[in-house]
Amino acid sequence: MSDLHPPSLKALHQALTQVSPHVRWSEPEQPVGVAAHLTLRQTPPVTVAFDYSVVPKLVGSADGYEHIQMFVELATDADIRRVPQLLWLLNKINTVLPVGCFGVFDTLHVLYWKQMVCLDTTIDPAQSARTLMTQTRLARQVIGDFRGTLHEVLGGRPAVEALLDNTWAPVLLPNA
Repeated sequence: MSDLHPPSLKALHQALTQVSPHVRWSEPEQPVGVAAHLTLRQTPPVTVAFDYSVVPKLVGSADGYEHIQMFVELATDADIRRVPQLLWLLNKINTVLPVGCFGVFDTLHVLYWKQMVCLDTTIDPAQSARTLMTQTRLARQVIGDFRGTLHEVLGGRPAVEALLDNTWAPVLLPNA
C-alpha cells in the first residue's frame, strides 16, 4: 500500500478482502483506486468487477471531502445498432434507481453502471469503508435486478418486451 492511497480506500480494501478473494489495487497507470470482483446474488450467480477510484477534487467542492466513483462494466461489446433501444431502456431504469445509474459509451461499445459517493475525510476511515460497503451492497442488488434485461436488449430483444419480464416492470411500465 502506498501513500497515494487515501485512508478511506485503504480501509475499503481491507473490508473488501473479507468478502472477496479477488481484490487488488488499480494498475499504476490508472486513477488511484481499488478493484474487486464481487458476485451478484442471482441465479445463476454472476461475478462482476467493481472499480472504486478517487475522483480529482471537483471545482467548488468543500475541503474535507473526497469523491469515490464506483464503476462496473457490464458489457464491452455493445452492438451500436442496439444503442437506441438500450438508451430508451436506460432512461426508463435510471429514473427509478435508488443508487447510481446505467449508461453506455456508444463509441466504445461499453455498457456500464456507475455511482459517485462523497466521503467526509474527517471521520474514521473505517466508517467511510462501511459507507462504501453499504453502497456496494445496494449496487449489487440494482445491477443484479437489471443486468439480464440489459443483456437481452443487447442480444436483440425489443426493450419493452424484455422489460415486461423484469420484476421492476410495474414501476417502469405502469400502463402495460
